[in-house]
Amino acid sequence: MKGLGSCGSFPPCRLTKEGNYPRAGFSGRVARALFPGSALAHRLLNLRVMDKRIFRFSMPFFLGVCLAFPSFAEKQPAQKPSPAVQDFLKRVERYADLRNSLEKKLQEPGDKAEPEEIRAHQLALAELIRGARSEAKEGDVLCPEAVKELKQVLKSEFQGAGGKTAKATVKESAPAPFECKVNQAYPANAPVSTVPPDVLLKLPQLPEDIEYRFVGSNLILRDVRANVVVDCAREITSLS
Repeated sequence: MKGLGSCGSFPPCRLTKEGNYPRAGFSGRVARALFPGSALAHRLLNLRVMDKRIFRFSMPFFLGVCLAFPSFAEKQPAQKPSPAVQDFLKRVERYADLRNSLEKKLQEPGDKAEPEEIRAHQLALAELIRGARSEAKEGDVLCPEAVKELKQVLKSEFQGAGGKTAKATVKESAPAPFECKVNQAYPANAPVSTVPPDVLLKLPQLPEDIEYRFVGSNLILRDVRANVVVDCAREITSLS
């Protein structure tokens, strides 16, 4: 119907004169007043206006849940990484900074660049990285202390309730095993293993265009832009 739209409730709510959906009002303000800093209150504030009848029934339920279970209304503080993981993240950030500075020396391929031009840029960047990291060795980024913690994370994920499915996901897309060496090119025609989302969420977040990949029982860090192996942690997990 003219002037009506769907804003996450039923029946549809009216659009403003500008054609936008109105923002949530009373429900969000009540939640924010009762539970300042609450993630649920924040979400209510960003929801579109609810139909009054739905609000009449849903708000008491929301309040009851928050009163009965205070943790629902509290902001859960992010868990601080261990010193070993913090050290690892600093090392990988230093690598990313180096890569970014080296890439500025090259002419960036345009939006309409041919595949050959993109490939040439990638190879040139890889050569600059190898020159700047000529003395790099395994463990420089994936330091032993951090590897121990990553190994425990992977063990927990692959042996947990969804471990069998996670292993199958990795093995289905895994490349044929190859010898991992720092600064070497990732085989151009080899697939890259899928890291299951549940597993990825438990691993430390990496800088842009650097990713975790499995090669057999090894975990590598792969630089997507240069297609090189940044570092390798051997025998970190078993996919059998």
